[in-house]
Amino acid sequence: MDKYFLASIVQSSDDSIVTVDFDLNVTSWNDAAERLMGYPAADAIGMPLTNLTLPDDFKDLVDNVKKIREGGHVPIYDTERVKQDGEHIFLRTKLSPVMDDDNKVIGVATIARDQTDFRRAVSAQEGERERISLELHD
Repeated sequence: MDKYFLASIVQSSDDSIVTVDFDLNVTSWNDAAERLMGYPAADAIGMPLTNLTLPDDFKDLVDNVKKIREGGHVPIYDTERVKQDGEHIFLRTKLSPVMDDDNKVIGVATIARDQTDFRRAVSAQEGERERISLELHD
């Protein structure tokens, strides 16, 4: 398949698609990543992915990238990241290997979908249930 064709699909995706090398530096950043995270691609490319990662999630990120590098599989997982403006967001994330022309793994693609509104709605519902339960027991 033509590389330009694939690049156009990535660029037009509604999901954030970011690739990183094994030093965890951003190597590509699509338009959806710009909208989601707030960084223009020109600023994001070359930036350490750890700039977006919370300290509690850093070890998991490193472990997951290592699994991909070693040919392993990482299931889809939920994580929290930090946007350029400091806001925390919740993402459903899939990691996939990035291969060169010789099928050697040279990096990791991170495909993420924003789950922030969903998580906030669930949290609000849980809070309302708890409030009602407390009222019923008073």
